[in-house]
Amino acid sequence: MLTMKNERLLVLPLKTEKKDQRGIIYTDAQSHRVFKGEIAFSSGKEDYPVGAIVYFSEFSGEEVWYEGKKYRIILEDDVFAIEEQDGKRKN
Repeated sequence: MLTMKNERLLVLPLKTEKKDQRGIIYTDAQSHRVFKGEIAFSSGKEDYPVGAIVYFSEFSGEEVWYEGKKYRIILEDDVFAIEEQDGKRKN
């Protein structure tokens, strides 16, 4: 089991779509700049529940392989947004 230190998040990167829920369409130049991922573990001061979907820069953190999956270890400060569902954070 991995344990994150110093306000870091373990994120499982997800494939991003060209169009978001509000209908905003991203060009190829824009789509590679922001990654979408699912929180696998959080050790920081913010409350990031496991399973929450967050957006972060493609240059954030480090890639690591753990139990056959590729994750990113990123700082809390690298999170741009948290995806919400019905006015609440998605759990």
